[in-house]
Amino acid sequence: GSGGPASEREAPPAGEIVDLVTLTFPKTRVRADTDESFALLSDFGAADANELRSELGANVVVSLSPEFALRVTAAGSGWYYGYDGDRSALAADLGGGNLFEQLYGAELGLGGIYHFGPRWSVFGEGRGKLSWEQGARVADAAKGSGAMGVGFALDSRLSLALGVEVGSRLDESGVNVQPVFGFRWKIRDDMRLRSKGIGLEFGLDLNPELELQLSGRYDSDTHLLDDRGGEVGAPTLRQRRVPLLLALRWAPTK
Repeated sequence: GSGGPASEREAPPAGEIVDLVTLTFPKTRVRADTDESFALLSDFGAADANELRSELGANVVVSLSPEFALRVTAAGSGWYYGYDGDRSALAADLGGGNLFEQLYGAELGLGGIYHFGPRWSVFGEGRGKLSWEQGARVADAAKGSGAMGVGFALDSRLSLALGVEVGSRLDESGVNVQPVFGFRWKIRDDMRLRSKGIGLEFGLDLNPELELQLSGRYDSDTHLLDDRGGEVGAPTLRQRRVPLLLALRWAPTK
């Protein structure tokens, strides 16, 4: 829907906090991910709606010393909606106003971690994010957040992260404070389980370059909408979904 404060917890963006909490650092690591999905959202009676979602992200980790490393994350996304049937009747059924068709998001983050022992570490990360509908004023679609906390490695197979994140809201109704928690468990050499946002991801190595992934999580985000006229304040749209994903991840070893 549109309008109203975004008081629910939003899912953390790409680049999990627990990925910072590791026992050893690579000298430099670069990773790129892409996600394309299509969903038939619903039959609303007057019309059907569908969604095409496209995401692209990059993650760079640079080790500056055996104790300290930096991480830079960047991501872009687009949601494209199509409607079949009577659009005017569907808009009226959904409360009036124009139907949204294209939503966009962009994000940039910088984080760091410092190990002060064989098991303990401290981390911090700041993020800037834009979430807007085509036609909306992009400068008004900016949000920022910062997170800090501690990491602990029980052993070489299990790492935990615990902290707090404080961020702004699109509706300018104050700040959003939420806990940060993550874990990564190496069940055995070819099998792992880790937190992914508000959810879990299970991974199984099929061979040294190919990994089977099964994940499920809760996603939530708020976008600034184009001015529809007659509304008090900036109209916003909150998206909520719980995707279950089966994927293959290819990571060349050479």
